[in-house]
Amino acid sequence: MTGYPELELYIDGRWKRADGQAVLNPADETVLGTVPSATIADLDDAIAAAERGFKIWRKTSPAKRTQIILKAASLIRERVNEMAVGVAIVALNPPSQLKADILKGATVCILLTAVLAAINYAGSARAFWIGFALFGWFYFVVAFTAALPSGR
Repeated sequence: MTGYPELELYIDGRWKRADGQAVLNPADETVLGTVPSATIADLDDAIAAAERGFKIWRKTSPAKRTQIILKAASLIRERVNEMAVGVAIVALNPPSQLKADILKGATVCILLTAVLAAINYAGSARAFWIGFALFGWFYFVVAFTAALPSGR
């Protein structure tokens, strides 16, 4: 098991070991590692945790939500190299191509915070739809303007 991280389930703020399935190297079908499988009880626990989390999130101010989303985008950008290498092991794409996709996700987070801020400060349905349209346009630009990998 070369270079493949040991993965665990993350449920309700805690890491949990679980049995799982082998992850195969697509080139030679050797076992790279194991991805954990959740049980029905694990899924029930995750759903209950998400429901509790949503009760907190929906009471969170737009300004605080913006801070949290921007922090997530910052962490994605900080960890892009590690994330790209981890995904490249099984994605059949080089890390350089995967980095661009990962960074697009961080950019979408940042654009979302701009829309949330605009809606929060304008406080109207019209502002919501303008923000929604802007977000859709920015997402289109970010998601669909990428160079295709060579050979495709």
